[in-house]
Amino acid sequence: MKLKKEIIFLISLGFLIILFGLTPKTKAAVLTGTIDSTGAITGVTGATYYNTNSWQDMIDTYKSVTPNAASKATVFFNVTANVPGNSVLNSGNAVSSGKSLSINGNNYTLYLDNDTTYTTAQSIGGSDGTARAFGSNGTVSADTTLTVKNATIVNNITSGIFQMKGNNAKATAVYENVTVSNGDGIYGAQPIRNDNGKVIFRGTNTFNILQNHNMNDISSAGADNQGEWIQGEAYTEVETGTTTLNQSWGNDQPFYVYYSNSGSTLQVDAGAAMVWNLNKTYTMYYDDGALLVVGALNWNINGSFVINGTVNTSSTYAGGWFMALNTLNSWNLNVG
Repeated sequence: MKLKKEIIFLISLGFLIILFGLTPKTKAAVLTGTIDSTGAITGVTGATYYNTNSWQDMIDTYKSVTPNAASKATVFFNVTANVPGNSVLNSGNAVSSGKSLSINGNNYTLYLDNDTTYTTAQSIGGSDGTARAFGSNGTVSADTTLTVKNATIVNNITSGIFQMKGNNAKATAVYENVTVSNGDGIYGAQPIRNDNGKVIFRGTNTFNILQNHNMNDISSAGADNQGEWIQGEAYTEVETGTTTLNQSWGNDQPFYVYYSNSGSTLQVDAGAAMVWNLNKTYTMYYDDGALLVVGALNWNINGSFVINGTVNTSSTYAGGWFMALNTLNSWNLNVG
């Protein structure tokens, strides 16, 4: 039996309606806030906070809400359980200039991953232009503060949770009482990217960047430009407590100075400490001269700065601890 053209058309039209008209659409999951009447949750009396254990909810809510006056231009998230990986973390430019962010992990684990297979990461170089997770490669003012505290982070996204990329993304990133470790053994381990803003450490922080999850691995298995501690490094400061870096990543090093507009400053405040435990590394400082404006390398050490190296430290690069310092034109070492 032959169907008439009209019947075929109606059947086709019905199929298209089902396919496109009835398919559920993903809606933004904007959370309902709670007033912190005592300041016990946020540290700010009267601020609004949002309970969550979802990256999707955090990003949707951050984009959608306007903080009240008591919140001091900050969106506060209060984590209530472990936060699983989510593909939303692959999208970028979530941070708005002047709208700060604070994530209190409450000692839960935040899986910074585009899926829920936490032993594998995408191979994304640190110089990739997309600002993933909470990031931007646009204009972000210096009064924008991005904070994560009281959390364990399993990192599988190169450049980490707060990604400030380029000349004009100048947010301050604050890490307070966090432990960050790579999930994949050879990809996606770099936890911090901040080109021209500030990186601040408070409390007790530990960063583990270990190829094959082994401090004693002296190979060069870890992918290049995926295992630095900090890429950018215009300004890094340890304000309080002790921040420890454990690194063995044969193709990378603690600092990759990148896109900095006026040199690079490392500061350890009085009473604070920074400890680097380094095994296999490429060098210690790598200055990407083609991207930098000439400026000084400044070390202001008013507290304690200890570097524990081995014969393997800075051994991949034959030139030693400092590589390509052709635009960091002087080294100012100030010890308080």
